[in-house]
Amino acid sequence: MAASSGTLCDVCDSQHLTIDAIFWCLECDEGLCTTCLKYHNASKLSKNHEVISVDNYKQLPSFMTSVQQYCSDHDKKYQLYCLQHEIPCCTHCVSAIHKKCDLTALDEIVKTSKTSALFDNLEHSLNDLKENIKRITKDRVQNLSKVHQSREKIQSEIKTMRDKIDKHLDRIEQKILQDLGDVEKGVNSEIQHIHNKLLEHTKTVEDLEVHISAIKKYASDLQIFVGMKKVETDIEHAEKFVMSLLEDGSLQQVDIDFKMDHKLFDILSIKGYGNISRTTSSSAVVMKTEKNKQAQYLVAPSRATRTINDINISSHRKVKITKNNKYSLFTGCTIRPTGQIVLVDWNYADIFIFNESESLECTIKVSRGPVDVTCIDEKTIAISHDRHPLHN
Repeated sequence: MAASSGTLCDVCDSQHLTIDAIFWCLECDEGLCTTCLKYHNASKLSKNHEVISVDNYKQLPSFMTSVQQYCSDHDKKYQLYCLQHEIPCCTHCVSAIHKKCDLTALDEIVKTSKTSALFDNLEHSLNDLKENIKRITKDRVQNLSKVHQSREKIQSEIKTMRDKIDKHLDRIEQKILQDLGDVEKGVNSEIQHIHNKLLEHTKTVEDLEVHISAIKKYASDLQIFVGMKKVETDIEHAEKFVMSLLEDGSLQQVDIDFKMDHKLFDILSIKGYGNISRTTSSSAVVMKTEKNKQAQYLVAPSRATRTINDINISSHRKVKITKNNKYSLFTGCTIRPTGQIVLVDWNYADIFIFNESESLECTIKVSRGPVDVTCIDEKTIAISHDRHPLHN
């Protein structure tokens, strides 16, 4: 007799009995019928195991149900967790592979895997990702509208000029309209491609939201701990895609420009209407991100603390000061948000300002004894003074 639920009681199946499983033990990773559940709950070894219904178990993502309690290589139960490799280990794994690794007890690690903070972080990242996708989608739709409006405006200019001339312009009019259409088609295709990709990632985010909801309700601690790595990886993949749109220029504002040929006013010298080209400007999308992920969602490997002795000095920029007096004494320096370098000459009470190309922009005379300088904002600097002389 076939099981109507599609899931058999594993204990009965081992005895060649075909009985539906109504419950699922997350620790034993096997189905149980009502009768076997009674024995399961009465056993000292399994009475504290977490048991859920088969229907709830089926709601877990496949990557969560594939999490095993036992090592596939040694058939031993996982007892330790390797911080370097970020994987659970059995005692045989330790002696074979992880002798020099930083290990900790698995039961201590998984205790915190089902905390609200873990899900809050993941759900917050998903919400940010979803919000970013919405913002980018809205921006791309608005950009499409902007391109269409620019096209209509340019086409109107072309038609206005065309009405002032005779059939001599038919051929070049068709040429310029063809160029305009080609540029718009190319821009439209690029933006539509991004739009389609965003729709795909929106579906991924929605699926992950469903998975997380099911995991929070029904997954075991170990399943959560190991399985959340998959969720985190999927989120990071989607985040990288969204952030790559900014980095590779995909979110640059695209427009169409038209440069009218001044020779149009001289009909005998007309060779064309002008040039159609696309223009870009910086992206108007403001990404919502949470860079401070509170170390990581899950356990991260320990890392050696860096000290000041680990820092190496290297030359970044050089400036040349064309000043004849050799007794200059530079005591302070700052770099402004604009990229300008500001130096303080204590001996001559001079402030030197260099531009981004490392050329001297100006010299400002100040009261005696300037010691140091700091930047307040893009237009303001503050100078500290000392009445006592400084010595080399």
